[in-house]
Amino acid sequence: MSDLANNKQRTGWLTNMPVAQRIFILVVIPLFLLLLIGMGSVYALKKNEAVLKDLSNHIALIDIGNQLVRETQDKHILLLHEVALETTSWEEGLKELKAAEKDFVEVSMPRYKALKSADNLDDEKTRKAFNRVQEEMDQLLVSVKRSERLLEGQDKNQLVLYVQNDLLKETQGFRDKINFQVKEDISQSYALSDSATEDARNLLIAALIMILVGMLIAAILGYLIYRSIGGQLGRLNSTIREIAAGDLNARVELGGRSELAELGQAFDGMVEDRIATQRKINAEHQQLNESVFTSLEA
Repeated sequence: MSDLANNKQRTGWLTNMPVAQRIFILVVIPLFLLLLIGMGSVYALKKNEAVLKDLSNHIALIDIGNQLVRETQDKHILLLHEVALETTSWEEGLKELKAAEKDFVEVSMPRYKALKSADNLDDEKTRKAFNRVQEEMDQLLVSVKRSERLLEGQDKNQLVLYVQNDLLKETQGFRDKINFQVKEDISQSYALSDSATEDARNLLIAALIMILVGMLIAAILGYLIYRSIGGQLGRLNSTIREIAAGDLNARVELGGRSELAELGQAFDGMVEDRIATQRKINAEHQQLNESVFTSLEA
């Protein structure tokens, strides 16, 4: 009986829980971990979406920057050289230069400015670099206007002197600034790509760790819950067998406040009532037998 009493006293937190609540915990904890993994995945996807947007913006800046340099080289510098060498007529040269200027002012420059404005202009260094590019753009337009006046005047000597002495100087600043910005955009694109790759790798590692931890927790909880339910059911089953074998002193003696503990306590109460009833019946039989013997002796 002392061992049974000790077993009743050794109750854990799972033993005091209803069976349904134990199963609920077993289900909820892995679901909670899955929820955390899902939330982390959504956060990573949104972050990668922003990174891809920035990366796309930098790629577009690289493309338009290279295009601006090519247009300056082909439709301004080389065009004036062709006119000076008389491989292109003055009229054709002027027409091409004005068309290039229109495309530069109405398409290329606004597109570049719009893309650059979408960049991180809150950064002081980036904003200053962008302002210098705008200044060089304005200077390039001044050079284009001067070139148009020379083509309109059709003075070959002045055009040759301008091409030899001033043209490269007036356009070099713009080309250098754009080339520098292109290199910066390429560098930032690599950095964004590396950052996105690193974030994806970290998310994968964190997800794997959480999955492994979740599986471990689920396995441990499953074992503990199985042990708590199986132990109580086993105790109840063994007590029933002992009583059936004739050991009327056997009791379940389950501790805790769960349904199984209440069932064990009800069973023990039923056994006690059955034994008390049997003792009462035996006492009555004994009393009856004594009365009969007394009557016979009389």
